[in-house]
Amino acid sequence: MKSSPAGRRVSQVSIEFLIVSALVLLILAPLWMSMLRAIQAQQDDLRVSQARTALQRIVQSADLVYVQGAPASVVVTVYVPSGVSNYSLLSNETVYILALGSAHTDVVEPTKTPLSGSLPTTEGTYKLIVKAEATGIVNVTGFS
Repeated sequence: MKSSPAGRRVSQVSIEFLIVSALVLLILAPLWMSMLRAIQAQQDDLRVSQARTALQRIVQSADLVYVQGAPASVVVTVYVPSGVSNYSLLSNETVYILALGSAHTDVVEPTKTPLSGSLPTTEGTYKLIVKAEATGIVNVTGFS
């Protein structure tokens, strides 16, 4: 049996279509991966910025009540981004440790005030009580 010329053209068109489709996918795949990496980098930058803003608000409030002295206190509302794995309240700085993919980034905000207490680490909006103690330390408490 001989195949007809029309049948060969149909199969040739099908093969050409598959080849063109494969070439288009080969071109688009790296562009798609690059776009996904750029989106992830933007999301990471946003989370670092949100963590920095939260720490700045806490530090500004702590410095304010420290200057006013005991028993001054203020309630500050902060948003904690996702990925905060730990925190640290040191004598001259506050630190949030963010997990960004497989790496960790420290977000540090200096303070003039010795701090104690605890900070939230799960994502969400929190009201914190920042209170000057008679000992000269500012205490940060109260998640809600």
